[in-house]
Order: sequence, then structure tokens, then C-alpha cells
Amino acid sequence: MFKDSISNTTTDPFKPKSTFCPSTDNIYIKCFEKAVERDFNKLTTHRQPYHSNLSELERTTQVKLSNLKEVVWKPADKGGAIVLLNKRDYIKEVNLQLSNSNFYQPIATDPTKHIQSLIRVVCQEGLSMGFISSSTFKYLQNDFPRIPIFYILPKIHKGITPPPGRPIISGSSSVLEPVAKYLDSFYQPFVPLCDSYIKDTKHFINIVENLKIEEDSILVTIDVTSLYTNIPLDEARTIIENILRRRTKLQPPTHFLMDLLDIVLEKNYFRFQNQFYFQTFGVAMGSPLAPSIANLFMAHLENTILLNPSLNMYYSNIIYYGRFIDDIFIVFKTTEAAVGFSNWINTIHTSNTRIIALLQTHNPNYKKALASSSRYFRL
Repeated sequence: MFKDSISNTTTDPFKPKSTFCPSTDNIYIKCFEKAVERDFNKLTTHRQPYHSNLSELERTTQVKLSNLKEVVWKPADKGGAIVLLNKRDYIKEVNLQLSNSNFYQPIATDPTKHIQSLIRVVCQEGLSMGFISSSTFKYLQNDFPRIPIFYILPKIHKGITPPPGRPIISGSSSVLEPVAKYLDSFYQPFVPLCDSYIKDTKHFINIVENLKIEEDSILVTIDVTSLYTNIPLDEARTIIENILRRRTKLQPPTHFLMDLLDIVLEKNYFRFQNQFYFQTFGVAMGSPLAPSIANLFMAHLENTILLNPSLNMYYSNIIYYGRFIDDIFIVFKTTEAAVGFSNWINTIHTSNTRIIALLQTHNPNYKKALASSSRYFRL
């Protein structure tokens, strides 16, 4: 599963934000203020000609659209476009997703205070036992959190009107965000050690350029659909616990980190309009630790099943296997093995896959086609 072991050398980077305020009587600060004021005055008296990049009609249209109460503006799930949606359709799609009781559970009241108390109890024990410093203890307590908000990114590439949406929970500044960032510092260093790890597009291109591929091989990209929301929490917990026990420096102890992880996974809440929900299955996209958990979950599947020669009948037909989170790139010897492998994956777990593209290497430009494409691995 991992190329090498890793030592935990984290010092203590988790500290509350500084509240230091410099004295207003400092002569150097006053000189700096006067210099800035002088420069601002020059900007107002020597104003450069202004040229708008929008026509008058475009600017007027933009203002009118932004004032429409029945329109929702959202970035597209892929491609970088801005999508204008009928608010009725947007709310209907969100409510359709949230009505799935397998993933979401409505709750009557705001659970923020209760979650704050759970975090404080665990952290207080960690502080008293010497597992964490006082500065880390303060960092993990978010006394004035923002409530996580649920929204969707329209999947316009599906060609469906109105488009389906990718669920996102915006947990920035939430009560769970400091804990999630803290935990991720212990998991994330293991991610690059996974055998199939692909860091980014540049890393992928370097791999492709150095591959020794046989003639008539088949290049395949496979997408794991809805990976984050299909990760069983009990499986994720077991995988993470086993990884934490591999640390050479078991401080803080694994049981303390797992107590915090249980809070993050089991108390993942959010609000849509005036209704609060718990996410009861899967990992929330938007959580700081979601990418690491998804990577380690996939690495575990690869190690135990997907790349296990005794279970995978297509293993001998694989020339290369690499993955960027939920996007898999494989070089097969035959088309039959490529299709058979993808179909086989769908029989062994809840996370389904789909083949995005097959490219035969008897095309002399296959490396150029891969290197010039950004669709394989999203940055």
C-alpha cells in the first residue's frame, strides 16, 4: 500500500490566531501611515483613464441579472463556467438530494453548542494528559463558528436540463474545521506514499513520458463516481486507525486522534435554508480531511482487492496503474481486459466506476494527446 514508512515530526503548528495589536504611539507606524496617506492622495489626484472591459449593454445586463431574485449563480462543477439557474429548479434538486435518508438525516435544532462541548471534553483530556499543548487546545476550540452551508455545483457537462448537482458542504470557519485540519496533518503525509499516487498534471505527464508501453496497448481513464459520498464511515475509520498505528512516533496517541475523528465523521452537520441536517454516510466534500481519507480509502481497496493478483483476474494485463484521488489511469494489454476490469470493479463495492476514454497506442500521437489534455486529472 505504501512505498515507505513515515515518521511523524510535526512540531506544533496549530496555534490560535494572534490577537497582538501594535501601539498607536509608535513613531515608525505613524511615519508609515503618513507615507500611505500621501500615496493614496496621489492616486486620487492623478487618476489614470479608465477603460471598462464590458460594453454599456453588458454592464446593464449584468446588474439586472444580479438583482433577479429567482436566479441562482453557481460555478459549474467542471470547466470553470458560471451557471445561471432557475431558483426553483436549484432548490428542487437540493431537496431531492437531501431527501435521501441513506445519506442525510434532518435534525430539529442547531447542534453547534453540543458539538463544541464534545470537542472540549476530548481536548481537555488531551491537554491534561499532555497529548496536546495549551496553544493547540485553544486552536481546536472555535468559540464563534460559522454554520456549514450545503450547496450544489451544477453538472452542465452531463447535458441534462436542469442539470444535476455535485453536493458540497462549505465548512470554512465551522466548529469542525480546526479539528479536521489538525487530524489531516497526521493522515496527509501517508498519501504520497501510496503506490498509485499521482500528485498533479505535471507529475502525470512525467509518468506518461517515461512509460515503456507495448505496441497496441490500451490506455484507459476510469472515474469513480461520487467517491466521497460513498465511503462507508466504519470502513474509513478502520483504515485511518490502522494507518495511525503505523506512525513511528505515536504522539498524540492513536485513541485520542480517533476520538476526535469520530466527532468529525459522526457530527458532520450543515444547514440548507432553515433546516439542519447530519450527513450519515460518506465524507463531506469541503472538509479539510476529505481528500486524504478518499485517497487512503482507495489505496486500501487497491492493496486488498483491485491490485491483488489472487483476486484480480485482469492483474497480469495491467502494464501501469495510477490514480489522482478518484480519477484512475491504467494501461492495459487488451481492450477486453480494460472493459472487464471496469465491470468487475462495479461488483465489489458501493462506489461505481465508468470508463471515460480508451486510447490505443498504435496511434503515434498518443503521448501528445495525453500530455495536452487536462481532463484526466482535475487540479
